[in-house]
Amino acid sequence: MRTVPANRYKNEILAIKIVYGQEKVLGSFIARGLARQAGVVIEEGDRVVFSKPPILALSDLVKEYSKTFGEASNEVSREVLFSEGLSQSQLQKIIR
Repeated sequence: MRTVPANRYKNEILAIKIVYGQEKVLGSFIARGLARQAGVVIEEGDRVVFSKPPILALSDLVKEYSKTFGEASNEVSREVLFSEGLSQSQLQKIIR
């Protein structure tokens, strides 16, 4: 298993597991989509180490995904809600 520092590459906020204190699982479809965009190969089980709390990194991920894939960002929003246990209104406040 590799560990990829998220602050090395703008688009590498995209691996399967988020590491910041504890690991949280993020949907692999997000990782694959952003990896294709960035031209980065990400393998199942790879880890990204975030330099800020996961919820802030996840909001960055949603913003980046929204810009790149448009309507598909709804899927990312649902995944973030699941990963972080947030309500829809909490997520909207973070994303704005």
